[in-house]
Amino acid sequence: MKISTKEIVKVHLRDREIDDEDEDTAAQERSEKKGIVREHAEQRSISHSDNRNSRRYIKMKLALVLLLAAVAIFDTEAKTFTRCDLVRELRNQGFPEDDLRNWVCLVESESSRSTSAVSKKNKNGSRDYGLFQINDKYWCSTKKNPGKDCNVLCSQLITDDITKASTCAKKIFKRHGFDAWYGWKSHCQGTLPDIKSC
Repeated sequence: MKISTKEIVKVHLRDREIDDEDEDTAAQERSEKKGIVREHAEQRSISHSDNRNSRRYIKMKLALVLLLAAVAIFDTEAKTFTRCDLVRELRNQGFPEDDLRNWVCLVESESSRSTSAVSKKNKNGSRDYGLFQINDKYWCSTKKNPGKDCNVLCSQLITDDITKASTCAKKIFKRHGFDAWYGWKSHCQGTLPDIKSC
C-alpha cells in the first residue's frame, strides 16, 4: 500500500498538533504546580511571620508582667517608717528600751527610716543596705547564697520585714557598739530623738 506525501504531511501535522497540545497541557500543569508551590510558600511565609509576631507579642506581654511584678514587689517590700512606727518595730524586734533612742537616731541618720535604702558605692567599693545600712564587705552577701558574718543576702536587708536586718544589726552592735555606724558617730553623740510619745 502506497501512502501519499499528502497523507504523510497530514499525519505529521496531526502528530505535531498532538505534541503541541501535550506541551501546552504540560506547561499548564507546570504553571499550576508553580502556583500551588508559590501559594504554599506564601502561606508558610505568612505562617512564619504570624509565629514571629506571636512570639514577639508573647515576649512583650511577659516583659510587661515582669515589670508590673517588680513594681509591685518593690512597692510592697519598701517602707519608710514614721518615728513612732520605727520605735514600735524596734521594740517588737527585741531592741533594749534603754538604747532605743540611739537606735532611732542611728536609723534616721543612716537610712532616713527607709527599708529600701541602698548607698552609693563607698570608697572601698562596698555598699550599705537597708534600714541599718549594713555593709556588704563584711556582713551580707551580694551573691546567690546567704553569707558573710550575718549569713544573709544583702537583698534580704531591704525588705519591709526587718527581722533579718535587726538580727544582723544586733550582731554588729555586739562586736563594735554604735561606733560601727558613721551616721551614729556624726549625729547621735549629742542630742538624741525624743520618743516619749511613742
